[in-house]
Amino acid sequence: MFFKKNGKDVIFDMNELKQFSCSFDFKAMNAFSIERQYDFKLQTDVTVIGYVKNENIEEWCIHCSKESHEELVKKFNEFMSMK
Repeated sequence: MFFKKNGKDVIFDMNELKQFSCSFDFKAMNAFSIERQYDFKLQTDVTVIGYVKNENIEEWCIHCSKESHEELVKKFNEFMSMK
């Protein structure tokens, strides 16, 4: 699994990650969008979360399955409906 933050790839061993769960605090991130894009470099789909940090727009790219993406979208939409 790859995570990309501010253009830098971070690689995790899937065997290590399988034992962990994760959560996203969209409010703490100051997130404003989530979408699925194609990463031409890695030739795969990625989930991109847009957020504001220090008055700058940033993107966090997450390499995850379509199912995981859909779950993140569901949670993001719940977050947005509470704003």
